[in-house]
Amino acid sequence: MHTYSVAVRISGTDLDLADISAKLRLKPTQTRVIGQPRSPNSVWPESMWEYEVRPGEGKVVWDSLEDGLQTVISAFVSREGELRNYRQRCKVFLWCGHFSSSFCGGPTLSPQILKALADFGVELILDTYSSYNPDTV
Repeated sequence: MHTYSVAVRISGTDLDLADISAKLRLKPTQTRVIGQPRSPNSVWPESMWEYEVRPGEGKVVWDSLEDGLQTVISAFVSREGELRNYRQRCKVFLWCGHFSSSFCGGPTLSPQILKALADFGVELILDTYSSYNPDTV
């Protein structure tokens, strides 16, 4: 089984997190502040503002990566100018968590979503997490 989380992230060393929220008119789902503890032995090297989209109906992950990507792109259509401003001075990217309980399969993307991603103009990071259990195969 494969599920996905999808978010837009903005990161940098001199971010004003409240300003990003105000300018994008969105409440972040996660923020990090440079220098805050990351673990007992490390701190966050930069600040980060994140807006994650969820499928609704109580679900927190998507069964389709394409559906999640289309939803997040749609959420930023009216915010394209502001996002472009942040891309000029910060790292702006799509972060996708890929959660897999098997070694086969994975996301399939249509030509339409690939074009939409290219037009969106930011890097896509696909981070895979395995919860493989050979007894369930």
